[in-house]
Amino acid sequence: MANEATAGFADDSPPRVTFDVDPSMYNGSCPSGLREFSTALEGIVRTDLRYHYSGPICAHRWISLCGDPEYGHLRLVALIDAALPKVVKAAKADAGGLTAVDLVSLGPGDGAIDLRILQRLQADLLLRDYYCLDSSFDLLCYAVKHILRNKALRDLKIRATCGDFTKVRSLGLAANAKGHARLFALTGFTLGNFREDELLTQISPLMSGQDYLLLDARLHHLDGWDGKRKLNSKEKSALQGHYQPESVKRFVFGPVETTTYAKSTDVQIEYEVAPKRMCVPGAVQIVIFCKSLDTTMRLTGKRIRKQRLDLAGTTLYGFSELASWLESKGFQLVWRAKAAAVGLFLLRRRQ
Repeated sequence: MANEATAGFADDSPPRVTFDVDPSMYNGSCPSGLREFSTALEGIVRTDLRYHYSGPICAHRWISLCGDPEYGHLRLVALIDAALPKVVKAAKADAGGLTAVDLVSLGPGDGAIDLRILQRLQADLLLRDYYCLDSSFDLLCYAVKHILRNKALRDLKIRATCGDFTKVRSLGLAANAKGHARLFALTGFTLGNFREDELLTQISPLMSGQDYLLLDARLHHLDGWDGKRKLNSKEKSALQGHYQPESVKRFVFGPVETTTYAKSTDVQIEYEVAPKRMCVPGAVQIVIFCKSLDTTMRLTGKRIRKQRLDLAGTTLYGFSELASWLESKGFQLVWRAKAAAVGLFLLRRRQ
């Protein structure tokens, strides 16, 4: 870790909050320098949402999206909150003698889900530390502030790391003691934004055999679909429902708005629905793209003209297909639940 900053209650007290910057944020493979941002959109507007949370504009777009009832984030927070007693019960039964736990959040977002998890863990177990990792420094600070405001968690130690969890190799986690486990949280439908096998291959080495992974996924309604049949217009329209609000369009357009003078209202935003043939069987990918982009780069004035620019991609899954696939990737399925169009899974890495 590098560039560490701390915040404590007094000069002679141990720091309650520690901020780190992981090397994954400034290695040579990340197209985040001024040269890339000033010359073109390629590498910046990525369908895996790598840069959709970076900087104040994108962070604000995400926070606004989380607060929009049409998108579904508020419903997801409520679903996870309601499911947490069962999650903790399942982990206790699986571990046997579990008494203490840390929370390791991989992308805390606005902090709302993490706050619910922390409150539940504290009610049922000895809650030790909170680790949170996000590539957006703005969102990391927002989430930490959200947690700090909760008086019931005033003794919680927080270690926040600005880093890319698809590249980070270590989180500086303390060794597991007897009866102690870490709960890794990959929530907010994050799984659907990446190539799933590569993401889990990155996360698995961060975990010990005593640790658990809680993840959620947005589900489709195509029960019995073989992944090959062409979807009709009614099915496609139903799949796109969560992504129609204006708040979604502003969010996916965020990297373009950050680097150019264009706004989401300047273009036509459309959707493409197709089977996702990699990784998880029976999955559907929705690609959101804009048409007829004609603008200039903010730093150089270079003109950018695109007939089509893919803005974001996300994946919806079949519940049983995703559960089976997760087990095939070296995880034991400790608990699972299906609530409306959301799947929740508690996993433990196989020894």
